[in-house]
Amino acid sequence: MHAAVKGPEGVLEWTPECRKSFDEIRRKLMEASALGLPNLRKPFQLYGAGKDRWDTVFVPHAVSSLLENKGHHWISPSRLAKYQAVLLEQDDVVISLTSALNPATLLPISESGELHHDCLTTIEQVYSSRPDLRDEPLPNAELELFTDGSSFMLEGRRKAGYAVVTRTQALEAKSLPSNTSAQKAELVALTRALELSQGKRVNIYTDSKYAFGVVHAHGAIWKERGLLSSHGTPIKYGTEIMKLLQAVLQLKEVAIMHCKAHQKGNSEITKGNRKADQLAKEAALQKSNFEGALIPVPHLELSPPQYTEKENQLAEQLDCSKNDQGWWVTPLKQLLISEKMMEILLEKLHQETHSGADALVLIAKRHVIGPRMQSLADIIVKKCAICCANNPKIAKKIMGGIVKQGITPGEYWQRDFMELPRCNLYKYLLVMVDTFSGWPEAFPCGTNKAREVIKILLKEIIPRFGVPEGISSDNGPHFIAEIVQGVSRFLDIKWDLHTPWRQQSSGKVERMNQTLKRQISKVWQETQVKWVDILPIALMRV
Repeated sequence: MHAAVKGPEGVLEWTPECRKSFDEIRRKLMEASALGLPNLRKPFQLYGAGKDRWDTVFVPHAVSSLLENKGHHWISPSRLAKYQAVLLEQDDVVISLTSALNPATLLPISESGELHHDCLTTIEQVYSSRPDLRDEPLPNAELELFTDGSSFMLEGRRKAGYAVVTRTQALEAKSLPSNTSAQKAELVALTRALELSQGKRVNIYTDSKYAFGVVHAHGAIWKERGLLSSHGTPIKYGTEIMKLLQAVLQLKEVAIMHCKAHQKGNSEITKGNRKADQLAKEAALQKSNFEGALIPVPHLELSPPQYTEKENQLAEQLDCSKNDQGWWVTPLKQLLISEKMMEILLEKLHQETHSGADALVLIAKRHVIGPRMQSLADIIVKKCAICCANNPKIAKKIMGGIVKQGITPGEYWQRDFMELPRCNLYKYLLVMVDTFSGWPEAFPCGTNKAREVIKILLKEIIPRFGVPEGISSDNGPHFIAEIVQGVSRFLDIKWDLHTPWRQQSSGKVERMNQTLKRQISKVWQETQVKWVDILPIALMRV
């Protein structure tokens, strides 16, 4: 083609060789361009094409094994599920393991030599508490131990203990303090197993997923973070975790395996775990050694008491007897103390427990008794700033009022305004109910102002039923207006204003409002007549 275009202008000799070369160029242009190493400092374009197919992603390591076997050590369950869904379960992503040479390894690097990398080995070295820690049994191990911790409630008190055993004997089984949780007991058991195996090659089995995760993954991360959680707060059992991480480094070679708990069967691992579990429960029932502060407690010598006449009278009422030191003692072995001493004792006891007044008296009465115990406890609790800030405020319940009711017809009325859709000049309905008979009266009004209230009272109610002794309504401006209250005082009508936003205070008229609305709606749906004309029929149906 290049030689053909070198001839005279306007003349192109098209030979079979030119035709063949042209077809070759056209075919090359239709194919993907050859890939080369781009210059990352300059902009470049990368072309790709695909149609009706899903390309496979080839990787040098098993992604599924990496996630399933090691992922739970350092990835949260929600994030692990996300990775599994994206990488393993999507139809448009196919990941295949290959042993072929990865072209990326041919890129030039600054250091010479072959780059060796094993994902599983790297994870174990970075996240494990020691690089050679294994989760599979060591061949020809010197020791094979089983550990278990136990924590449970018995008769309202927590019991805790741990055990370290072999297949044939128990190495150690002890009780733990009553505030020990199950996770803490498992950490203590695993730590003691490591300490008892210093300098040896040992296989250790534990049924605690928590302790297994700490020694294999989480512990090293927490240690690197300064025993802080992802939220920046101190982790639980930080002291026990540090002891565990230090103990695991003292062994020559160690493998820590997880086994299922409470399994039936005759395998050596199952029998060893059952034995450790049984001994841990038995150890928890043993009496725990008291661990108290090593502070000498001075011997207190109480001076002879000086009782008042009132306290001596109380001693006689309680049938007390004096001991050798001159103290009154009740038949229940309670010491009778003075009022001042009782106040000091209750204050000290409240500072330690912040109990309520009743609980404070109940605790004190186990050992002492004295005058004004309940009143002193009430005063101490009310003066405590911490209790005042945290205890619920118990206010005195307000007694509800009594809804008045007449004893004769027309003696006492309840009234209320009800809003309806505008019809000609009317938008409101003034409803009145006689509290004695339940007789309803309803009057359409153009407004809900005070003049409507006075007009209906003077022109409708009083001429037909007489002057009432009392009227009840809410605190609406049309009822508390000066003119309304002035007319009621002039006619000697007692006008009661009940609590706003409480329908029970005027239950009869509120119920009548609902009944009238329902009847008006039913009649309107039957006749399509305006509600002003329907009102007499609705009143008749009530």
